Parts: sequence; structure tokens; C-alpha cells
Amino acid sequence: MNKFFDKKNLRWISLILWTILIIALAIFSPSLTKLVSEKGAIVLPNDYPPQVIKQLSIENGGENNNQYIAVFNVPTGLTNADENNIKATLNKISKEKDKLHISSITDCFSNTALKPQMISKNNTTILAIFNIHSKKLNNPIIRKNITNSIKTEGVKTYLTGNSLIEADINIASQKGLGITTTITVIFIFLVLFIVFRSFIIPFVPLVLIILSYIASQFVVAILSKYFNFPVSNYTQVFMICILFGMGTDYCILLISRFKEELDNGLNKYEAIKQTYKTAGKTVLFSATPIFIVFTILYFVQFSLYKSASSVSISVIFLILALFTLLPSIMAILGHKLFFPFSKKHNNKENKVWSFLGKFALTKPILALLLVIVVCVIPICLDNGVESFNLVNEISSKYPSIQGFNIIANNFGIGKISPITIYIANDKSMKSPEYVETIAKISDNLEKDPEVKQVMSLSQPLGTRLDDIYVDTQAGIVNKGMKTGTKDLSKIGEGLSTTSDKLKNSEPQLQSAIADINKLDSGTLKTKDGVIELQSALNTLTNSITLEANASGKLKSGVQEAENKLNELKNGEEEIQQGYNEVGQNLNLVSNKINTVTNKVNSMVNYANNLKNSIDLNKLNNISNNINSNLQNYIKANPSALKNKDFRQAVDDLSNLSKTANSYEEQLSNAMESDTTEFVNQLNSLNSGMQKLSSAMNELNSKSTLITNGISEFQNGINEVYNGLNELNTGLNETNKGGNEILSKVPEISNALGEISDGQSKINSGFQEFSGKINELSNGLGTGASDINKINSGIKEANGYINKWSKLPYGNTGVYVPKSIFNNSQFKEAINNYLSPNGQLATITVTLKENPYSNQAMNEIPKLKNIVKTSIIGTNLSNAQIGEDGLISLNYNIRSMANHDYYEVMVLVTISVLIALMILLRSLVMPIYILISIILTYFTSLGIVQLLFQKVFGYVGLNWITLFFGFVILVSLGIDYSIFIITRFKQTEGLSVKEGMLDTIKVMGKVIMSAAIILGGTFAALIPSGVLILAEISLVVIVGLFIYVVLILPIFIPIMAQMFNKANFWPYDKEGNFLLSKKNKKSEDV
Repeated sequence: MNKFFDKKNLRWISLILWTILIIALAIFSPSLTKLVSEKGAIVLPNDYPPQVIKQLSIENGGENNNQYIAVFNVPTGLTNADENNIKATLNKISKEKDKLHISSITDCFSNTALKPQMISKNNTTILAIFNIHSKKLNNPIIRKNITNSIKTEGVKTYLTGNSLIEADINIASQKGLGITTTITVIFIFLVLFIVFRSFIIPFVPLVLIILSYIASQFVVAILSKYFNFPVSNYTQVFMICILFGMGTDYCILLISRFKEELDNGLNKYEAIKQTYKTAGKTVLFSATPIFIVFTILYFVQFSLYKSASSVSISVIFLILALFTLLPSIMAILGHKLFFPFSKKHNNKENKVWSFLGKFALTKPILALLLVIVVCVIPICLDNGVESFNLVNEISSKYPSIQGFNIIANNFGIGKISPITIYIANDKSMKSPEYVETIAKISDNLEKDPEVKQVMSLSQPLGTRLDDIYVDTQAGIVNKGMKTGTKDLSKIGEGLSTTSDKLKNSEPQLQSAIADINKLDSGTLKTKDGVIELQSALNTLTNSITLEANASGKLKSGVQEAENKLNELKNGEEEIQQGYNEVGQNLNLVSNKINTVTNKVNSMVNYANNLKNSIDLNKLNNISNNINSNLQNYIKANPSALKNKDFRQAVDDLSNLSKTANSYEEQLSNAMESDTTEFVNQLNSLNSGMQKLSSAMNELNSKSTLITNGISEFQNGINEVYNGLNELNTGLNETNKGGNEILSKVPEISNALGEISDGQSKINSGFQEFSGKINELSNGLGTGASDINKINSGIKEANGYINKWSKLPYGNTGVYVPKSIFNNSQFKEAINNYLSPNGQLATITVTLKENPYSNQAMNEIPKLKNIVKTSIIGTNLSNAQIGEDGLISLNYNIRSMANHDYYEVMVLVTISVLIALMILLRSLVMPIYILISIILTYFTSLGIVQLLFQKVFGYVGLNWITLFFGFVILVSLGIDYSIFIITRFKQTEGLSVKEGMLDTIKVMGKVIMSAAIILGGTFAALIPSGVLILAEISLVVIVGLFIYVVLILPIFIPIMAQMFNKANFWPYDKEGNFLLSKKNKKSEDV
């Protein structure tokens, strides 16, 4: 058993144990690269606004906010065929969305109202948004499938979005990791070969570092999978850089000391023992602060910073390898380790450090001024601007970056990732009152000069719904009332014209009445003549009957009958002439009556149509709405009532509804009563005229009979007179003719009586109609006057409405009618901007600035303040407000990152200070060592910041660079300080000045070599293709240069010489406690 554990066997045991360890870890460890792709995204704590809002969205039935943006681009312009092809592609994807893990699709083909938002103004690009199930968001297979699905004939397609850009950064980081590792291995091999001039030694650090990296990577992967240990895109990169930098430095230190002990004549076992007594102690001292620094990071809140704590695991495995594997290799190879050049160790001094050390110790003030000038100028010139622009981090060859740039060029930079503001309420917001409040919030957000567009429930397409704004409603009312006043003026003019025409027709009616009187008088005379004719005919008949023999008497009788017949004929002609005049007058009156009737009917119809077109009820409703808004405005701004004009406007608008109702009633009564009565009278008159016309037609027919009878009678008289000689023979015939004539006379007399009665009725009708014409004319005149009064009132009220419509809509307010909820466009807005239960509303704000810029992030608190101010005193005063989106995420990341950054600076500084005090057994040296390191960090940061801003044209260094630059420089810078101080304490019998100068001369070569190796390791990050890694590498390289050339050989010696023996206080150079020595001396005395 003892033989098994002798020195020869122990050197192989460590190799076997390491082999078993690596194999076991490899069996149980998952892929760290895969875990980084799944868990490497930056995640905010659950109590940060974006996380809270996402949880609220899920609770209210909303979708996750993880999105891919599909970009369809034709640089020369989209054709109809291109659009049809894109539409077909999206339709196909919609059918396969479950298979592609897409929860919903937003595009301009399924919702044409989105065309202004989804099609660029230059018609070269169409966008579509895919909401992805959150668990599948970072799945590369899902991304690949969707990328293939959006491919369209004749169209360039890209898939972009913040998550995809982060994924491409991860891909670039993994590629960069391979490049960095290859370059680092080659570089370290060459440096070690140059330093040791051995083909074997370069492989030793590489084997140790690679085994340490593999083991630590396996452990980190196991912890990440089973214990949710934080990982990020930079976990593996920094593990490799720190391991190669630290591991190479420590190997050089240990191997150099081992060769030195071998050259001093010790065998390989004793040389190993002596090496680890001295240099091994230095390695432990150096590694301890590094381990502490990276372990502290695990206790910060930010996941990205926590992920760097994996380096502490790498440090553990590196130290294990250095203290187990390296001694075994030394024991196995011994002097062969330095083959083929195994010359005696020659510890030459470094001329550069020797010069700088002498300069610092001989001219400390000048040297200190040099340090101050070199460090202070870059620090003062550093403006401290940080960059959050992920797009700049990797090459534009990645599709996500190409898609981003196309959107930025064709839609505006802010379109890519707007801010989503969430309003969570305990009640449903699907009511007009809440829409009004959201409209108010949206209006206030739009007033921010940095806001390009606001989309919400009140303006779903980025422009406000005019139907819900009172100023627009007032404008519509104003326009309608202007039209109404014009129509009312026409009615008034029409009524006045009709009234005048009726008044002008009165003389014609009076003339007609006079003609009818004349006609009636003529008719009565004709009737009397007929009666006299009847009497004459009776006499004649009697004469014929009596067969008078006296021819004289007969002639006399015949002559008398002929005279009477002439009188009758003349009377009949006079009657016929009267009939013609009456007929003409009746036709004229009838035509005029028909004309007036038609005009009145047309006027009535026009008035009724106008009455229907003028919706005074709508005017009344809008007036009430305006009054309601005025009252709310007065409550919010009571000082407004001090304005006399404003108060008068309020009173006038209040009386508008009453005036409108009154005028409506007057107009209705005036038009309905007067026009109805007038039309009835006209109809009655027209009926009478028709009866008169019929009577006149009958009279004319009977007048013809009379004329014919008289003619026949005259012919008979002539025959009597002429045939007197034939009297005896023709007596019977004459008697027969006389009887016939006599029988016609009563018919004529009766007809004339009927005509006379009809004429009397016509006369009475015309008398009554003449009176009604006056009444109707007066009524129409009154109606016209009332309409003019109404028109004046409406014009006056419309003046106030017109002023109201021209006020800013922020002053007039919002009125949301319930009918708008039936509007199809508004229903779509509800689906887009309200959760299914109506308790979570969203407002999308697009900024003018780049969403990755600091200006955009600075808008977050401003927008939140606008929303909070807008809901004070409203129905949403108790609502919960939050924001989400890339800008919000970056804003909260910046807040948390800055908080943890300063917290880490304090914790690291205190922890390292305590560690150095314990390791160096001094309270003084750790202070100026830490000051030197922090000074180096800020100087390096200022120089690199100026380089990237002034030379490369970037906004500033990435925010991640500041943190990792500080952690790496502080942790690795301590290494070199400990190297210097440990060696300084080993100088015996020399003053502080001499001991420090000797240390500078001896350690210069070791530290310069270590710095070159570490700088070369980080320089390998520059060609990685990731900007953040290049920035960090430059900060470390510049910092190492400043520290190795300026701080360590100049500042540290000046400080050591300044404090002299107090450097080790409260201990001495040997590490003895000074107070205990004093107590011991006092006891001896």
C-alpha cells in the first residue's frame, strides 16, 4: 500500500483521476452550447414592469408578445403579381401556422385597413407579423421552417425581430468562440515556445487549460440544466479567455520557478516542492481575488452579470489542474520538460521596466504628473454614453440584420419595435366612457415631440376616429345647419312669394265675381223673356185655335208675334254672348286655381321634405352632448367662466335646444294648419268650378235648343205670314208647330232657373274664397316671418358651434356614441387593443428615434408620466400602468444593469480590498493597488470610448463592455500587483527603494510576458465578428498596456517609496504584527 502511494505512483494517480472525472462529466453533462441558445437570452426579474405586464396579459387572455417580422422586399417596386404571390404565401402559412408554432398572423391582406402600416410608401416592402409561442421562440428548427415558408417567387424575404437578432448574436458568438480559441492556442504556443524555447512546454499549459475548460463547461452545463444556473452568450467566451490568460500566466510562473530550482541543483521532486512553496503560494494569492470577484457576481440580480460567475468554477478547476496535473507532469518529465534547450536559467532584467522604475524612484513628482496627465485626460473626455444597439454587434450578412435595415430604410427606424403601453383595470373597458379616457391618453401621448404615431382603441390605424371627437361632431352639425338655414331661407322666400301672388290675384277674383253677377242678371232676364214668349205663344195658339177669320187681326197677331220673336232673338243672343264671357272667365279662374293649387302642393311637399331633412332632434342631442362636455370642461377649468364671451356662449348653447324645439313647433303648426286649410279651400273651390262648368255645358246645350226652337218658330211665323192665304189648309200644321214650340219653353225656363241657382252658389263660393285668400296670404306671411326668426336663431347658434368646431380637440373633448360599437372597424380595434375580457387595454407608440438608442429609452419615463397624468381624476385613476417592447426592455435592462454595475463595483472593491489585506498582511498597499487598478480601468475605458466614437463613428461603447471590462481588468490586474508585492516582500536587507527597484528589474520580464499572452488572448476576440467582444478585448488590451507600462513600473514604486515602511502597516515586511512586537519589547524591559 505504501509503495502504491510513493512519489513515482502518485504522479500517475492524478492523471488517472482527471481522466475518470472528464469521462464521468462528459457522460452526464448536456450540451452547454444548446443550453446557451435556449437560456442565454437576457431575462428581467419577475418584479420588473415588462415581466409584470406579460403576466397580466396572460391572466387577461392576451397573447404573448414574442414576434417574428417577415419582410418581403422587391427593391425595384412591388408589382400586382408580387403582391398576389406574397398573399398566397401568407395564406399558406396561415393554414400551417399550428405546425409552424405560430399563434397568430397580422398582415395587410387579411385586414386591408392595415395597408398603410404594412406596405411601405415607396411600394417596395410588405411586412407581416408572426406571434410565436414563447416556448418555441428560440428554437432554431422553428426559425428555419418559418424562414423556408416565407420564401416567395420573385421576392426577397427576411425574418427579423429582437429575439432573432439576439439569436444571430449567439450564433456569431459561437463562431467567434471557435475563431478565438484557434487563434489563442496558436498564439500561446508561439509565445511559450519563444519564452522557454521548448517544444514540450507550450503543450503543457494548453493541455491543462483545455482540461480545465472542458471540466468546468460540463459542470456549468449540469448546473444550468438541473439547477437553473445562469448562462449567456458570453459564458463560454469569458471562460476561455480568463482560463487561457490566467492559466498561461500561472504556468509560466510555476514552470519558470521550477526551472530555476532545477538549475539551483535540486532534484525534480524537491524542485516541485520548493516551486509550490514559493510560486505556488503566489498563484493561490493571485487566484483568490479572481475567484472572489467572479463568485460575487452570482449574487447580483441581473442574469447576464450572474452568468459570468461561471468563471469562478473555471478558476477552481484551473487551480486543481495546476496543483495536481502540473506537478505530475513535472515529476514525469523533469529536465525533459525543457527539451531541446535546457540551458541554465538566466534571469535577465527587463530593460524597459528597469528604466521606468529608475525614473519613478528618482523623479517621483515628474513621474506622478505623467501618470496623472495620461490618466485624467481620457477620463475627462469620456462622455459616458452607452450603446444598446444590438444591430451593430454583428455583421450585416445575417438575415435578421438585413431585414432590420430594410424596415428602417423603408418604414422608418421607429417602426421596427414600438412601445406597447398597457392599462390594466378591474372593470371591462368596453364602454364609451373608457374609450373617451383612452382617447384622451392617446391625444396626450401624440403631443410628445419624439412620438411619431400612436395606435389605440380611439385611433386603431394611427389617426383618430373623428366620429368620437366633439370638434368634428360640431363641424358636421355646423355644416348641416348651414345647409338647413339655406333651405329655410328658400322656404321663407317661397312662402312670401306665394303670399304676394295670392294678394295680387284678389282683383281678378273680384272681377270674376262681378262677371258672375252680370251673368246671373242676364240669365234672370232671359228667363223672364222666355215666360213672356210662353204667354205670347199661348195667345197665338189660342188665336189659331179660335180660327179667327179676320185677316187683319191675324196679321196684327202675326206682326206682334214677330216683334216678340225679334225681342226674344235679341235676348237670346245677349245670353249667348254672356255665356261665352262667363266660359272664358271660368276657364281663366280655373287655370289660376290649378296653378295656385299645384304651387301650394309643391310648397307643402318641399316643406315636408325639408322638415324631414332638418333633424332638429339630432341638433338637440348634439347640443346636449356639447353642453355635457362644456360642464365637464367647466368642472375641470372653473376659471373659464370668468371669460364673458365664454359664459355667453355657454348660455346660448344651453338655450339652443329650447329655441330649436319652439321654432320647430311654430314652423310645423304654421305649415300644417295654414297650408292644409288653404288646400282644402282650393279643392272646394275647384269642385264648385267643376260643377259650374258642367252647368254651363248643359246650359249651352239647352241654349242651342232654344236657338233652334226660335229659328223654327220664326220659320213658322214666316210661313204663317207668307202662307196666310193658305191659312185654312195649314192651320192644323201651324197649330202643331206652335204646340211644339210651346212645349220647349218650360224646359228653357227651368234650365235658366238652374243656371241662376248655380251662379248664385258660385258667387257665394267666390265671396267665401276671397275671404280665405286673405287669411291664407296673411298666414303664409306670418309663416315666412317665423321661419326667418328660426333661421336667425339657428345662424346665431351655429356661429357658436362653428367656433367650437375650430377649437383644439383637446379643449372640446370626446363624445363616444354607443352606436360606434356596431362599427366593423371599431370592432376590429377592440379585438386588437382590448383583451377578451376588456380589462387590459394596449396603446402602441412608435417613436421617431432608433429603438436601440438612449433617446428612445429616455422616452419611457416620459410616456409613463404622460399616461399617469392623463388618468388622474378619470375612471382609470386606479388602473395599473406598464409598458413592454424592445425599448422598454432595454430601458429596464439599463436601469438594472447600471444598478448592478455600481453595486458590483462596490462589492468587488471591498471584497478585493479585504482579500488583499489578508493576503498581503497590510492595510496600506491594498488601498493604492486598488486605486491603481480602478484608475487603469477608467483610463482604458475613456481611450477606447474616444476611439469608437471619434474614429469608428459609434454612439458609444456597449453597456456590457463597461461591466466585463471592469471585472476582467480588476481581477487580472490584481495578479500582476500580487506578483510585484510578493516578490518585493521577499527582498531582504534592502531599503524600500532598493527592494522595489530590484523587484521591478526581476519581475519585468515575467509580467511583460504574461501581459503579452493575456493581451494576445483577448486580441483573439477582435476577429470574432461580435462588436461587444472586440470592445471588451480593446478595453482589456489598452488597460493591460497602461497597467504594465505606466502603473506597475511607475505608480506602484512611487507609492511604495512614499509610504516607505508604512507600506506593511500594521505589519512589518516579514508579516509580524507591529503592535505585538511593541508589547513584547515592553515586557522584556
